[in-house]
Amino acid sequence: MMTTKQTNPSGVRVGQVWESCDKREKGRRSIVERIEGNKAVVRGWSMGNISGPERRIRLDRFRPISTGYRLIR
Repeated sequence: MMTTKQTNPSGVRVGQVWESCDKREKGRRSIVERIEGNKAVVRGWSMGNISGPERRIRLDRFRPISTGYRLIR
């Protein structure tokens, strides 16, 4: 029996806001603009405003661990 690796284990969707759990990035929030393969393309999000350059984050990092992200809304 062959198993397939799940590419979006946290169910990340466009429009969701995620916050970094990393202590070095305290309070850093990102909004998902699109999904490209196994990565989410995000931009900074603060008080309803989108800012900063696009960043790509692996979908498997969207989980509430010390180097991951937690869902805000």
